[in-house]
Amino acid sequence: MLDNSLLVINASPNKKGNTSLLLDTFLKGAGVLSQVVYPYEKSVKPCIDCKYCRKNKGVCVFQDDMTELYNLIRKCSNIVIASPLYFGNYPAPMKAIIDRMQVFWSEKYVYKAMSNSRKKRGILLSTAGVMYPNMFESLEKTTQYVFGITNTELYGKVLITNTDKIPLRLNDKAMEEVFDLGRKFSSELLDEE
Repeated sequence: MLDNSLLVINASPNKKGNTSLLLDTFLKGAGVLSQVVYPYEKSVKPCIDCKYCRKNKGVCVFQDDMTELYNLIRKCSNIVIASPLYFGNYPAPMKAIIDRMQVFWSEKYVYKAMSNSRKKRGILLSTAGVMYPNMFESLEKTTQYVFGITNTELYGKVLITNTDKIPLRLNDKAMEEVFDLGRKFSSELLDEE
């Protein structure tokens, strides 16, 4: 089933790597097909803090691939973000997208308006090559801000470590966990319809 209400962002540069496999397994569990946005394939300029969006009702000064992403974010009912962990956070192309969400901040706090006031549900999927204490803390905090500004509630997350030693394809427990999250996410969506 093709689900146009689901925005899926794969922030990995490697379409055959651990993060992509984690995302694919989630989508299989959910039993949905969705268009996937790849930040590495988008041309998104970084935010320059020009305050144009504050003066122009949440419109960005740049007209690039982010314009399409603004529309997708506004229209979707659910957001899935899959990302590798790069020095404790998102890779640079995804971070550029996040920084450009200043438009939503302006809509929400300057203009007191949100184009979609209905609460969305969000999923965070991430992989890391190594393991150390609190390694996902910064990524999770950034995601909290992203979901907060897009009126999205964190529904679930799967965060996998040590993929340099144990590739995801060999980690049955992680594969089962993300598949089950997809199935649960999808079944609750169907119950709401």
